[in-house]
Amino acid sequence: MAPTTTSDFSHMTVQERLALIQAIWDSIEAEGGTVPLTAAQSKTLRKREANAKRHPDAESASTAVDSAVARRLASRGKARARK
Repeated sequence: MAPTTTSDFSHMTVQERLALIQAIWDSIEAEGGTVPLTAAQSKTLRKREANAKRHPDAESASTAVDSAVARRLASRGKARARK
């Protein structure tokens, strides 16, 4: 498969590109595929899991994070449109 450059996606909105990313991840998961972690990533993940267990109230629901990211992206789009 030939590599694709980011400019090939410039015609898509951010929301469309995010939906494409999600569809790709979903297809990998559906096939039982996994993405191997490096040793450093595994170490970071273990630290984060331990911290989450020690401080469960400090965590944010993924839906809250998704909403915050969507708001931030929307505000950036409005700011760029004003320029």
